[in-house]
Amino acid sequence: MKAPPFVRSNPCDNRNHSRPNAPVRNCPQCGGVVNPAIAVKECSEPEHAALRRHQNRYCIDCGDRLIVVR
Repeated sequence: MKAPPFVRSNPCDNRNHSRPNAPVRNCPQCGGVVNPAIAVKECSEPEHAALRRHQNRYCIDCGDRLIVVR
């Protein structure tokens, strides 16, 4: 018998989804929670601006959308 094909539960290809203890709360690509043990942080606009410069679509601390992709 053949093994069933590997099906990803999340279509995002960011490696934080497969880590058991991701160092961030939210994925910077899809915004999904990757480590619920980390508390949600209140971020400031300068912190979000710095994450935008790193081309993160979502904030890794609060999960807010930073970059609108059309």
